[in-house]
Amino acid sequence: MSEMTKKYQRNDIDGVRKVFSDNIFKVYSVHACLSFYLLINASDIILVTVGGNFTGAIKSLEILSIFSLCHTFGMLSGNLFLSTGRNKLYSSINIVVMLFGGAALIITSYFYKMNAEVLAFVATLFYMLRVFIQLYFNLIFLNLKKSRFIFELIVVSGGILICLKAVHFFQFNLLLNLFVSMCLVFIVNFIFKDYLGISKIFISLRRLS
Repeated sequence: MSEMTKKYQRNDIDGVRKVFSDNIFKVYSVHACLSFYLLINASDIILVTVGGNFTGAIKSLEILSIFSLCHTFGMLSGNLFLSTGRNKLYSSINIVVMLFGGAALIITSYFYKMNAEVLAFVATLFYMLRVFIQLYFNLIFLNLKKSRFIFELIVVSGGILICLKAVHFFQFNLLLNLFVSMCLVFIVNFIFKDYLGISKIFISLRRLS
């Protein structure tokens, strides 16, 4: 039984709100570092791992990195729906978006040649739609301020993107790029709210030692 389920069963909505708010930005920040790194360095990753013959896969990797990032919200929003017994609404959102997505895929196939890039784009677009509809209903359910949530999301995303773009500008090799990017992200993380939860990890390690 998840922590949110336990708190909801005790009618502790404030506790559910706190668990959701704390976890969503912590998990999103970690996932954003990885997804944005893939997005910005997709061409280098393809060239290093599989060679120049597969440069056609670069766009697909960039699109799927966004799909992966959206999965953060999909995972946590889905958990909140199920923890609070709103299974019917959760299923309805998924079914409606899936039907629209299937119809869009059929229509798209008449106008574009179906390849990995087009499939990745359509799948990501409708997954984003599904995830943000779920998130919208969850923000209402928890009575969280939507404007503040979106602002904080933009700040976190923008901060990580700026850090990774700045490192990419210097055109380091891929491994050095990854090392410098993570160091810079960690530094900026501590300047703000420690979204990555690194200080808590250090505290836990000290207790174990």
